[in-house]
Amino acid sequence: MSFRQVPYVSVYARVEKGAAVRKHLRKYLESSAASHAAMSQHLLNDAHVASMQPDEISKTCMDDVFRMLHKYNHTVGTKSLEVSKTLMDLAAPLDNSGKLRKWNKDTYNLIVGTSFPHVAIARASAAAEDLRAACQEYDDAKSALHSAIEHRDDMVEGATEASQMAEDDRLETTTLILQQFVQVRTHLLDNEVVTLLQAKQSALLAEMDALREFAGVVKQLDRSATLQQYIVDHMQPDITHRHSKALFLVEWHWKWHLERMELAKAEPDDYLNMTSDSIRCLYEHNITVYDVEVMKEFVASCFVQPDLSRMVLQTKIPTKHRHRFVDATAGRALYKLDVVRNVIVAALNHQRAFGVDLTVVGYEMLVAALNLLLQGCLDRGDTKCAKSVMNMAQTFYCIHKQTKHYLLTNLVMHPMWQTAHFWGDAVLLSIGEELSRHPMDTPWQCLSAPARAALVVTVHNVVFGQLTTFVYNMAAFRLSRRQIRQFVQNVAFSFELSEDQRMALLAAVASLSMDESKDDEERAILGGDASLFTTAIFPEWRKTAPPKDSSMHVLVGQGLSRIKGIFDRDLDKASSQVLLANAQVRTLAWNSHLVTCGSSNLLPTIFRLHM
Repeated sequence: MSFRQVPYVSVYARVEKGAAVRKHLRKYLESSAASHAAMSQHLLNDAHVASMQPDEISKTCMDDVFRMLHKYNHTVGTKSLEVSKTLMDLAAPLDNSGKLRKWNKDTYNLIVGTSFPHVAIARASAAAEDLRAACQEYDDAKSALHSAIEHRDDMVEGATEASQMAEDDRLETTTLILQQFVQVRTHLLDNEVVTLLQAKQSALLAEMDALREFAGVVKQLDRSATLQQYIVDHMQPDITHRHSKALFLVEWHWKWHLERMELAKAEPDDYLNMTSDSIRCLYEHNITVYDVEVMKEFVASCFVQPDLSRMVLQTKIPTKHRHRFVDATAGRALYKLDVVRNVIVAALNHQRAFGVDLTVVGYEMLVAALNLLLQGCLDRGDTKCAKSVMNMAQTFYCIHKQTKHYLLTNLVMHPMWQTAHFWGDAVLLSIGEELSRHPMDTPWQCLSAPARAALVVTVHNVVFGQLTTFVYNMAAFRLSRRQIRQFVQNVAFSFELSEDQRMALLAAVASLSMDESKDDEERAILGGDASLFTTAIFPEWRKTAPPKDSSMHVLVGQGLSRIKGIFDRDLDKASSQVLLANAQVRTLAWNSHLVTCGSSNLLPTIFRLHM
């Protein structure tokens, strides 16, 4: 029987109690050894005889007595030395904390072996609990850091608004004082002119003319322009970029990028180089390599200069299968398969490097196929493929009667472009893909303050660049100027872009050459514009989520559900009605500013709006 049959908790408690037992043992050994040493010394002192007394007769029985006394002295002294040595050996580990810990560990390992299952389970549980506590402490520290950064941003925002109001009041007060000075001085001069001589009157009249000119200048004083110039002269670029939302976006991308890498492991590296029917994406949908070759042959047949270098099989593909990709009945079920959409998009991307001009027949076939593919993307919530089609629709064309006809012309009326959540998901997906081109090696909370500020500027530049691209994409797919402006305004405020970036985006919207005669109601967003353009909280644009089994739900949908918490503080500060009112106020402010400045004369300066 050993301690291996005793639970770890009881053994640990007993070992801890052993420390007290060892202390008592040491005291006992010390006292016992001291008493033995004293007794031995006393006996030795009594038994020691320097020389024999004169009256004692040699060679008598006393010789035997003295011999026995010497033998006893030697025996007792030897035992005393052994006891002292044993005491020193036992007390030595107790005199040093490091040696004591080692002695405790050795004793514990001797009592309870590491192979004991209860010990392993208990140690694993204790380690897991320590890890959980450490992670919680780490998350709390990160939240505290972000709260401090957010508080600093709010303080900077409040100080900026207060400074602007103070400067506005100062300019207004200065203008009023100048106007009162001109009025009072003019009134005094009118009274003096009547009573003074002719020579003096001419000087006063000249002064009155100067005052009238000065009054005209004061009247024409543009306080807003003066304030704008003041901002330009005194602005500091390092405080124009708020950090809070940008760091939350970085946190979302950190997790989204890792999830995307894990999901990519289950997908083929190249959809155009699948050589086995046992590949997971083919096996799950009962698709063969021959079927993939048919898809690639169909895409290649639409182009004037097709590239067939990526064909895997040497077998000639018959043309009878092409009608399956343009048939409305068969195509609706075909394009619901993720692998079909991915193969066709990959084939189009590959062909783009070898030629973008289509045959007339190929143009008609590809238009029909892409309309069905977009419907499959809409049904399955596949924003990634739909975004690729959006870009390629403005790339591929056919020449008919000496005129280029782009795919965009016959794809622009598809309901995908009037679906609210598509544009929000597409922007977020584009931002994530751009940030993934140069992923971070260090979490943002571990960066120094200058490095974190540089990271925020980089993130804002990425958002600005992607949003600028989507301005022209939305215009190409015939969304109205009002819808594009509202889209840009909401995204810019949601991600807290700097004001010069917001002004540049609105200037780009104002400079778009669009047919203003078209009725906006014809291109209204499905479900109403309110689902996309009236809220200042970016993730809330998705009022109707895509199907749960969609690839976009796996990639971006989960990210949206996590990034949703980024903007929860906005919901705590105001209700949806207040957000709507704020959005309308900002819209009116932007519109009035655009009307005042004109679309071709927008000042690239900071125009402070109350957010």
